[in-house]
Amino acid sequence: MPLLRLALPFILLPGCVGVVTTTATPRPAIQPLPAAFACAADPGRSDEEARLLSEINRERTAAGLGPVRFSPVLALAAHGHACDTARQSHLSHTGSDGTRPGQRALRVGYDYRMVAENLGLGFHSAPQAMFYWMRSPGHRDNVLAPQVTEAALGLTVAGNGQRAWVLMLGRQR
Repeated sequence: MPLLRLALPFILLPGCVGVVTTTATPRPAIQPLPAAFACAADPGRSDEEARLLSEINRERTAAGLGPVRFSPVLALAAHGHACDTARQSHLSHTGSDGTRPGQRALRVGYDYRMVAENLGLGFHSAPQAMFYWMRSPGHRDNVLAPQVTEAALGLTVAGNGQRAWVLMLGRQR
């Protein structure tokens, strides 16, 4: 019997990250982003972000949870990591500079109680990203975390033409 192989045009990182709390005192100062974390946003980012937030809030409402709102500060961290991901054409919750989601959030001034990150490489649209994130237990848990109140999307294009998606969700202190 021949083996059927399915080639998927996107990558979904199986282990998503949720950082629940931070106790650093004093909080780290806002730092400039390294060059690896700077690039042009995907021209469709604003539209995709609006669709993604709508999809997130639809899922949260269906689960009896409150909506999330856009966070411009989380957007800085999400965009920076999307640039780093696109530059590497590789998904990881650890940035090329060794930072993790919570560190990236603090670096741009997001003083959080909770922060989480969902990644994807190659999704064509927000509905496609949500379709797969909602079928992955860890990614779903991040979207439906009761303590989440804010979200933002980092979206850019890698050198190979794939879109790099970074969804950051959080709650400020």
